[in-house]
Amino acid sequence: DANALFLYPSALRRRLLRAVAPAADFNHIEDFLALLRRGSGSVHLPNLHARLSFGRLRIAPPAPRQTLNFTFQVPADVSFANRRIVLDREGYNGGESLGASLDWEKLSDPLQLRDWRPGDAYQPVGYGSVHKLHDLFQRARVPYWDRAVWPIMLSEDRIVWASRFGPAAQVAPGAATRSVLTIREVFTGE
Repeated sequence: DANALFLYPSALRRRLLRAVAPAADFNHIEDFLALLRRGSGSVHLPNLHARLSFGRLRIAPPAPRQTLNFTFQVPADVSFANRRIVLDREGYNGGESLGASLDWEKLSDPLQLRDWRPGDAYQPVGYGSVHKLHDLFQRARVPYWDRAVWPIMLSEDRIVWASRFGPAAQVAPGAATRSVLTIREVFTGE
């Protein structure tokens, strides 16, 4: 909680940062304190990267950029970063399933699972119009670092599902749905 750091005097905030990043010099510490005052953004420290997003501060070694880009046939079990996505096809009788469900007949093979990209937009179930994923992240207060490998599913280059935000309205199961693609996310920790 970055706001908790302001409960301490400036000198103690400096000492805390020195304890976390002993190789930090005066300029690094000043950049870090400026980051805290701004309330969002990032700074590079020796062998560390500090990122502040929605009042949460994360200081960690810089991680290589991971990408997610799989084309698959159902059933599938895709593992990446700190999760697995299990995809299967099942009959549908109007009840609820474990995980998200998409109307199978409204999808086209092969399906693609990739990470989100700036400009990606779709209409999740329950929304009256198309929304950019970036705006959905902002509303849901998803920290920047959690967005790094954020899975979305495409069918014929249109987004049909996004993690946490669910299926697109156009492919949601309805009264005429006979079978569904179920999407189950299993988080494995970091």
